Amino acid sequence: MQITFGVDLDGSLWSHGSASVGAVHLGPEGLLSVLENRLGLAGPPVQPAQRIDQYLARLEAMDGPDAWFHESFSADPWATAWQLLAWRDELVEAGWDGAVSEDAAPRLAGLARMERVPGLPLAPGRSDRLRAVLDAILPPRTLGIERVRLVEPLRLLPPAWRTLFHQLEAQGAAVEPLPDPTLDTEPVSPLRSPTRALTPGRLLRPHLRRWRCMADAAMAQHTDFRWVGTWPRMPQPLPIPPADGRAPRQRRRIAQP
Repeated sequence: MQITFGVDLDGSLWSHGSASVGAVHLGPEGLLSVLENRLGLAGPPVQPAQRIDQYLARLEAMDGPDAWFHESFSADPWATAWQLLAWRDELVEAGWDGAVSEDAAPRLAGLARMERVPGLPLAPGRSDRLRAVLDAILPPRTLGIERVRLVEPLRLLPPAWRTLFHQLEAQGAAVEPLPDPTLDTEPVSPLRSPTRALTPGRLLRPHLRRWRCMADAAMAQHTDFRWVGTWPRMPQPLPIPPADGRAPRQRRRIAQP
């Protein structure tokens, strides 16, 4: 199997090339599904709402007047659980194992305590599935993957994904960057060539920058995050009085014959 991997390649892509067997374009979800099937780790799909509800139960167990998320949780429990779960998954995907040092930031220590709430399970997300694949993809197991072409540079991927590709290399797969189609002499429209639109210089990478920030935080374990106790409120616009001093309804009555 020959795989083209990119963080934005999950889903169907139209291609102008001829049909081929064993050549696929995969994103994080697609690559995890392939590896899980070949390692015997595949299971029933887990809906995001199910995981948010489970994490909300953990927040309820940890909530209290002194909890740093108490005000946000009191105002909107579901949105607070969704956001904290997203931060937790990003940390795990960046390589965090749930452990913290003694001088860790209070909020990071709070996330670590929520990893150890007894009696409240949390269904595996993408980051947990990736960690399970890393534990299972050890030699001498072979996965039948010949080559992996990376849309983004390997150094920009989170540590867990870099480890995964290094393990695939150890099993004999060739991991190489995707050639830049802009070097071709024949002009091709980006609408006709999806790989041209997927070159590293043309990708939007806010998630990559976020991954690198979360990876730095996971390694430092004492960096304070820019979290607040309450959700921001949009300022209400001030009413603008009319130029002639009359109310709009009054002005309309005067304008009528």
